[in-house]
Amino acid sequence: MKNTPSKVPRIFAILQLCIAFTIVMSNAGYPFLGELFNYKTKALLYHHVMGDETLTASPEIKQKLQRNQERFQDLPRIQQTQIRDEYQVITQHRDRSATEKLRRSWNILAFELPAFERAWLLFAILISILILCRRDGAVRASWLLPALAFCYAYDNYTYGQTPPQAADAILFPSEAEIVEDYISEPLSDTIMEQHAQLLKGWQHYLIREWANESRSEDPEIFALQVEQGEFAFNLKRLELIAQEKSSINPFREKESLALLILYLIWNFWFAWAINRYSPGVRENVCLHV
Repeated sequence: MKNTPSKVPRIFAILQLCIAFTIVMSNAGYPFLGELFNYKTKALLYHHVMGDETLTASPEIKQKLQRNQERFQDLPRIQQTQIRDEYQVITQHRDRSATEKLRRSWNILAFELPAFERAWLLFAILISILILCRRDGAVRASWLLPALAFCYAYDNYTYGQTPPQAADAILFPSEAEIVEDYISEPLSDTIMEQHAQLLKGWQHYLIREWANESRSEDPEIFALQVEQGEFAFNLKRLELIAQEKSSINPFREKESLALLILYLIWNFWFAWAINRYSPGVRENVCLHV
């Protein structure tokens, strides 16, 4: 039991290292995961509008994409060229080499992260390693981390940027609008039936608002009407996405207050535990007493 206090600082140091390295890897991995996911999502939308059937093996979906290809060919040539050019830009970003992505990762860690976050990551790793190595001064230096955490929390809460709504979000009707305007019956109490009703309402929305037709009772014609409406809807989405020019730095987005408070509590707890249970500090306190 006498050795228990000396293990506490090491446990906290290891936990702090895990947290710091997790944050480093999540930020450094953004070009490989988050950013790549965004580009792939947009690319799939372009594939759907242009009718690229090479990405699926399903005969039914291939037929749908072939019809979309015909619809795309019916668009004005200027619009076709513009969409292809925009798609080319997205694929260039999506298909960047690993070297370019690593360079982007370095740029994020070195320059794009907020200054207080970079400082906290650096000192969290350095101080934790020094504590594990039992270097003099590392225990006292642990109080630097809650100070940096407070500065980051204040900066983020005060100056953090609220991410704007996606450009194409205005096109999507709310559930209440679907229920009120496109479903002729109240929603069921069961989830599966609600899903079927809302899907049918969504299809009615596409036909009325985007295909500009009255829905047919013939299932085959109805399906083609939904396709036509979906094509027009996605075409408008591409137009809005192409116009979107966000100046928001994704690494300067405002965090939730609860997360910032938790971040502060952990860092103060870390510094307190390190100083409370480190043998050298305890001995000095006893000598002064």
